[in-house]
Amino acid sequence: MKKNNEILVAEIICAHGIKGHSKVRFYTENAKSLENLNTFFRKSKEKIELKIIKELEKNILICSVKFDDKVVDNRNLAEEISKSKIYVNREDLPKIEEEDTFYIADLIGIDVRDERGINIGKITGVFDFGAGDIIEIRLKNSREITYPFKEEFFPEANNEFVVLKMPEEDKADYLES
Repeated sequence: MKKNNEILVAEIICAHGIKGHSKVRFYTENAKSLENLNTFFRKSKEKIELKIIKELEKNILICSVKFDDKVVDNRNLAEEISKSKIYVNREDLPKIEEEDTFYIADLIGIDVRDERGINIGKITGVFDFGAGDIIEIRLKNSREITYPFKEEFFPEANNEFVVLKMPEEDKADYLES
């Protein structure tokens, strides 16, 4: 499976204050682990530099922003770039050393198996709306379902497949043709 080279790592939520700072939500386990990367960009390929000013809460940071060599130094400019998605190139991310560790974006396209090991579909999307990752699955019968990416629903996950422990009440609705 070909992996997407552009990895979504953050989103500029909104302007913060009058000095041009932005509130940024990071979709990584540890936002500060990306602090040393200077290869952020928007989908338009504009290079973005982020400097962390302070941490508001887990994975929501106040940052100063510079893009295309232009410093965002006032609230109006900060508001213009609000809602911007921020990406990095896969090769710029730290290498993963642990065997059962992976980037969540790498789940897209892998097989979903039931608890008996039978392939029931594929992961078609991974979303984070702030309360944790949501996994979207297209079942073999073309129905789509979503579940939180939690151990109670996904007791096993690796780079090749995930096991979905579907609640009994969902099995009748989704696994029937």
